[in-house]
Order: sequence, then C-alpha cells, then structure tokens
Amino acid sequence: MSRTRFMVIRLKELIKTAVFAVIGAAIIIAVIVMIVPKDDDGEYKSGTYTSAVSIGSQSAAVTLTFSENEITDMAFVPDSESFSALYPLALTAADEIRAQIIENQSTDNIELSFDGSAAGEIIIDGANSCIARAKR
Repeated sequence: MSRTRFMVIRLKELIKTAVFAVIGAAIIIAVIVMIVPKDDDGEYKSGTYTSAVSIGSQSAAVTLTFSENEITDMAFVPDSESFSALYPLALTAADEIRAQIIENQSTDNIELSFDGSAAGEIIIDGANSCIARAKR
C-alpha cells in the first residue's frame, strides 16, 4: 500500500519565491532592453561630415552638419588661398547651394546659375557624399 504524503508550504516561503521570481523577471527584461539596439527615428546620424572635392588643380572640402532630423549647416572650405582667385564662381555657387540645401533639406532640385554650374555640380556631388554617410 502506498502512503499519502502531505506537503506543507509555508506562506513565508511562498512569498519569498514570488518576490525572487518577480526580481528575476525584472532583471531579464532589463538585460533584454539594454541588449536590443534602439531603433532611432531620426533620418540622419548627428555630426559633421566632410567630403574632399577637386576643381581643376585646386582642392576644397564640402562639410555638412546634421542633427537627428535635418541638415543644419553646410560649408565650402578651399584648401588654399589662391582658390578664390582661380575659381571665384565656385565660392558664389557654394553660397547658392548652401542656402538651397538648408531650405530644401536635400540636394534634389537645386538650381544653379549658369556661371557656376560646373563647379556647382562638383560641390553638389561632395554634399551628396556627406548626406550618404550621414543617413541611417
């Protein structure tokens, strides 16, 4: 014949077990939240990105600054002081492009004046390179 065994569970032990189960679940959830990468809603990675461009024998840098959701600034920085004497229309084109990029938040549909169109295309290519690196 088998004997019937009774198991006595004390309320104190039951409460301890429940508390430890809740703490364990909280720790597991916290670890999962820290490990899973955050899905940022921003369009860009914040920061400043620079692209080197060459116009003729001279070189310059196109620099774009981004926040999470917008292009905040653009700069065209020639590497030498003789650049402005050799390519004065490039600086004018860069100013036009800067204004349009910040207004439109894109290099699409940028209108260049005829005088600076060749240099402007090179500057836009440099800006596109910066935008491509900043995109998420």
